[in-house]
Amino acid sequence: MVDIDSLSLTEQLVLLGLVKAEQDGATPVESISLKNRTIEVLEACDSEAVGTLSEREVMRALSSLGTKPYLKEYISDTSATGKGRPQYALDCSPEDVLNEMTTNDRLTDVVEIM
Repeated sequence: MVDIDSLSLTEQLVLLGLVKAEQDGATPVESISLKNRTIEVLEACDSEAVGTLSEREVMRALSSLGTKPYLKEYISDTSATGKGRPQYALDCSPEDVLNEMTTNDRLTDVVEIM
């Protein structure tokens, strides 16, 4: 079960971005692609309290979520510079995330269309 009460709104939006990537069969996903998916989610909700998300904010949210049992991180060894770029996927079912998100009034509209 996902407990969203302990998550910031940004972390919740990033989780929904991961749900979207999972639904699209695009996981694991790199942070820049996840940022774009999260912005799509953000545009579909009541977002005046959040504004826009930077890649730094998405990375901070991923770091925080990585300490919880919500996501898996994969390191790719195929980058052009020889450094692995992390990729992310849910470590729980998308349905569990969506079910828990229905309790957040600001995200209800997004969850309904996902």
